[in-house]
Amino acid sequence: MEMDNSRSEFLRYDTTDTNDPVTVKNMQEINETEETRARCLEILRRDLKRVKDLEPCLDEIFLSPFMRVSKYDTAKAFQRVIKYYQQLDVYLDIYKKFSFPLQEAESIRHLKLSPYRCADNSFLLFGKAAIDYRKYTFAHRFYLELVTSHNFIQNPVNQICGGTFVFDYEGMDIHGYLAFTPSWTRVFVDSLLNTYPCRVKAMHVVNMPSFFPLILKVLNQFLPKKIKNRVFFHAKKNDWKDLHASISPEILPEKFGGKLKEDELVNIMHDLKAEEEKFLSFFAYGNIKTKKDRLSMKVFQ
Repeated sequence: MEMDNSRSEFLRYDTTDTNDPVTVKNMQEINETEETRARCLEILRRDLKRVKDLEPCLDEIFLSPFMRVSKYDTAKAFQRVIKYYQQLDVYLDIYKKFSFPLQEAESIRHLKLSPYRCADNSFLLFGKAAIDYRKYTFAHRFYLELVTSHNFIQNPVNQICGGTFVFDYEGMDIHGYLAFTPSWTRVFVDSLLNTYPCRVKAMHVVNMPSFFPLILKVLNQFLPKKIKNRVFFHAKKNDWKDLHASISPEILPEKFGGKLKEDELVNIMHDLKAEEEKFLSFFAYGNIKTKKDRLSMKVFQ
C-alpha cells in the first residue's frame, strides 16, 4: 500500500527502525540510551539467574520489552519478568487440556491494527469485543490475544512507543456480558497491565451497550488509578467528535468516522499456526517444575 500524502505526518505501523529521528522523543521518555540498555540488561540477567527453580530466557530480544516498559528501572523490569513467569503457570492451568480448531480460530479475526501510528507514535489496535460467545468462550478469545500480542510486541518500535487501544462493544449481548466473569476479567487486566510488556498509552471504549456500567464495575476493581486516567468512553454511536479529539480520523477506519477503508487495516491474525509456534518457544522457559507440561502444550489443532 502506497503512502497517502495526507497521512505523511504519521509514522507507518510497520516501521521497525529504532534510529528513526521521529522516535527520539519516545526513547527519551523511557530513558533509553546505549549505556542504559547495556547496564540494565546486565543487571536483569544477573538477578534472573539467581532466582531459584526458574529457567529464564536471557536473550536480549526477550528482555528488551520488559526493560522498555519499565523505563529502564531494573527493579521494576525484574518484577515484571517474574510476574510474567508466574502468569505462564496460570495460562498453563487454563490451557493444558484446551483445544481450539485452527480453522475456527482463524475465522474470528477480532484484532486489527491501523497501518499508521498515532501522533505520539503508539500503534493503534482495534479490538472487537463482541465475538459469538454462544459458540466461543472468553478462553478462546483470550488465547488468540495472548498468541497475537506476544508476537507483534517483538517490534522494537512498538516497545518504545507503546500502544493505543480502541475496544469496540458494538453487537455485545447478554452472552458476552456473562463471559466477562470477575475471574476472567482479573486475568485479562493483570495480563495487559502487569505482565504484558507494553506501554499502554490510552484505551478508548466505543459503542457501549446499555449494561456496560455492570462490566465497568467489575473492571474498576482491578484498574490502578494511573490507568483509569487513560481510559476514555465514547457512548454516542455515530458521533465521533470526542474520539477524533484524541485520534486523528486520518488513521481511523470509516466505521469510527475515519478515512481508512476496512481492507486497509492490518490483519495481525493471518498466520496463527506460526504465531503460536513463536509464542510457545518463549513458553518453554519459566518454572522448572512445570516445564514438562509447558513443553507439551499446544492449543491450535
